[in-house]
Amino acid sequence: MINLIETPQRSDFKADYKVNGDMLNVTIEDKTETFDFTGLQDGYAGSITSDILPLNPVVSAEKV
Repeated sequence: MINLIETPQRSDFKADYKVNGDMLNVTIEDKTETFDFTGLQDGYAGSITSDILPLNPVVSAEKV
């Protein structure tokens, strides 16, 4: 299960988040990217990249 914490920031983009198990689908404008955290080991991941979206909506992830 994913616990999503949103941090307020100014942006002209509106992001839509959908959680499906350990996967996070993020849509910004007409582009959607899936972040799959299924294989993430317990701990902290601070380097998550976005390949499709105009900005990276995921700053970090932690699995406990």
